Amino acid sequence: MRDLFSPTEGIGLSMLRQPMGASDFAVGRAYSYDDQPAGKTDPDLSEFTIRHDRAYILPRLRQARALNTRLTFMASPWSAPGWMKDTDSMITGSLLPRYHQAYADYFAKFV
Repeated sequence: MRDLFSPTEGIGLSMLRQPMGASDFAVGRAYSYDDQPAGKTDPDLSEFTIRHDRAYILPRLRQARALNTRLTFMASPWSAPGWMKDTDSMITGSLLPRYHQAYADYFAKFV
């Protein structure tokens, strides 16, 4: 982390792209912040949670920021939750128009 983010002891990266949920590089399985069983939806996002990121991702982001206080974060979605898509899957499919507002709210909750 020091080699990457420290401006005095490393290369001083100043921009970090943070996926919103799992990316193609996630270890294990794809996940969103509002996973639902097949066929179930949550348009009011009552089950939205960042629980998955608390153990590993958030501590690393805090560490990076501590090493470089000028670090800028850019949130980057990889996929909408599967239940928002026409395939009910995070791997394939397209966002259904009826969930545009829910997806906008998903972004706001992430921030």
